[in-house]
Amino acid sequence: MTRNGCTLVEVVVAVMLLAVGVLGLVSATTSVSRLIRWGGAQSAAAGLATARLDAMRAGGCGRLAGGDTVVASRYRVRWEAAAAGPLRPATAVVTYAWGGGVRADTFETAVSCAR
Repeated sequence: MTRNGCTLVEVVVAVMLLAVGVLGLVSATTSVSRLIRWGGAQSAAAGLATARLDAMRAGGCGRLAGGDTVVASRYRVRWEAAAAGPLRPATAVVTYAWGGGVRADTFETAVSCAR
């Protein structure tokens, strides 16, 4: 005797497997979306810090004073550099809201003041 079609048990098992797969996909999509937003925030923070540190290098050793600014009402950039020495460490700290708290990313470089 040949059968055409599926039994009710086979259909129920197939639907359950499909539901588990869809739930896994939804969970993964949520995680990936959060990671993409986090990567964008980190990329923006790195860009702001790089711009600030480059401006410090371009300004010369006489203009390495620290400072603080808010950019786009979301990012706060604080920077400082050592006051003396031929190779002065410079730091930029970018803080921003993330996940119900505040995240701070620190970027460091050195400015050559040797003549």
